[in-house]
Amino acid sequence: MRKNRFRAAALLLMCTALAGCDGSLPAAGGAYLKDLDPSKYVTLGDYTGLTVQVDKPALDEEIKEQYATQRLSTLSGGPVTGRPAQLGDTANIDFAGRMADTGEYFDGGTSAGYDLVLGSGSFIPGFEDAVVGMEIGEHKDIPLTFPENYHSEALAGQDVVFEVTLNALSGLTDASVQALGVEGVSTLEEYTDYLKQEYADQVEASYRRSVEDAIRDQVESNAVFSTPPEAFTKRITDSYREQMEILAGAYSSAYGQTITVSDILRAAMSSEDYTGDEESYLSGNVTDKANDYLTAAAIAAEQGISVSDDEIRSEMEKNLSSTEYATIEEYMKASDLEEIRENLLVDKVMDFLVANNQVEAEEK
Repeated sequence: MRKNRFRAAALLLMCTALAGCDGSLPAAGGAYLKDLDPSKYVTLGDYTGLTVQVDKPALDEEIKEQYATQRLSTLSGGPVTGRPAQLGDTANIDFAGRMADTGEYFDGGTSAGYDLVLGSGSFIPGFEDAVVGMEIGEHKDIPLTFPENYHSEALAGQDVVFEVTLNALSGLTDASVQALGVEGVSTLEEYTDYLKQEYADQVEASYRRSVEDAIRDQVESNAVFSTPPEAFTKRITDSYREQMEILAGAYSSAYGQTITVSDILRAAMSSEDYTGDEESYLSGNVTDKANDYLTAAAIAAEQGISVSDDEIRSEMEKNLSSTEYATIEEYMKASDLEEIRENLLVDKVMDFLVANNQVEAEEK
């Protein structure tokens, strides 16, 4: 199965023609799909009625709860009063741990004024769950058992009791959630549900990408390719290098140190266990991308799939707010519209392929 290296790298870039990064004038001499007859460069095999195997990740409420709790714990809030402790809160507690059989307090089991993020998994299983529901000022004895594989041999597998007092709570409130400005969300409960759905959407999007990659690999393994025009591959190469430079600059600015294009390429190569040199890696990415474009164009020609100027404008209008341009006219003038058309064509062809091929999935 062909590994689509370019697509994996492109997910990292966050800068495509839709972001208006290029702004260069179209190259001449067969540089774009509109200049080519794709049937001269790809002979399609079967591309519908195929079956691919893609495992679908299981998604239960516990996993979504953990994601929401982690996200909530990263946000600043304020003092919480008038309600019991809940997941995502930072609980300021005093605690003292003693052995259940002897009543002797054990070393390292006592602290005062400790800030614990509920749901972080910082303490042994059961501790944070027991703090959830406590009221400020409440004292509670929490009987627990240390895991058998606990790092301290003296405590591993031992029954203990933690004496816990909840001193104060801090975290998100309805007011702090409203300050986030999330559309349609005004309470902490609504924001928690929003985060759970966000995670579910991310998992579904990741699964969709896996389905697309599997179908693309199968379709392209059934096809026969010949070398496309030099201008076509040069445009893809130049675009790839430009995106790498933009990414390197963004990382350099974010981390306060010089990150080069070679650094980005080596990181990508390492993540894919690629053992060749940078130029061969880049060449492989360009070949994969060119084959993606040519396959999509050939299928589009057979199936009557196209992208209109109105569809290009509509897509750019959706992305306008994330660019530096004040008007859609400025954005379109600065962008490579033919590259945008090609990307939208690939997306439309992929929608066709997903609808016309079978996915066998086993939840994991």
